[in-house]
Amino acid sequence: MNEFKDASLRLQDYQNKVAQYERELGKKCDWENPEDVALHKHEMRFADRVDLLNLLVPNRICPLCEKLRISSRSWVIKIDKKLAICRSCFQRNIPDKKVKRMEISRSLFSNITYRFDIDAFGLQAAREEANISEWEFARRMGWSHSYQCKIESGQVKTVDLITAESILGVFRENGFITKDCL
Repeated sequence: MNEFKDASLRLQDYQNKVAQYERELGKKCDWENPEDVALHKHEMRFADRVDLLNLLVPNRICPLCEKLRISSRSWVIKIDKKLAICRSCFQRNIPDKKVKRMEISRSLFSNITYRFDIDAFGLQAAREEANISEWEFARRMGWSHSYQCKIESGQVKTVDLITAESILGVFRENGFITKDCL
């Protein structure tokens, strides 16, 4: 019986603190000023978001990539509010995304051996047809913009199998299929 009384006292104390906090927030906000009201609402939404994040990922480790993400802004909470993942996993793994497949009428590689001879003009034309900038393509591949320029100018003649598959993967992510994929 004593445990229940102790719990009810703690709950009542918590409710009093919440009510006091809400009164203090009400005093801080000038309800006549629309900017102040908007800022107050933003702070309240952010506080709710942080509370939900603390509930979903108390250790701040992403369930997909298992990396530690400290900042609250580094997280995406799914619409059903049952899962939170880091922004990088969200950008890479959007399961709800409907991909429309379109064919690019170009082949990106020729003379397939242990290394792949890359068709610089074909890659550049396919990238432009897929509406991906040089900077964005280089970022997705994980290399520098200057290396992307070297590939598209023909200074880099061959790539290995993993790089070739990664290049095709960038096009597949955007819903394009090259002749190499067929």
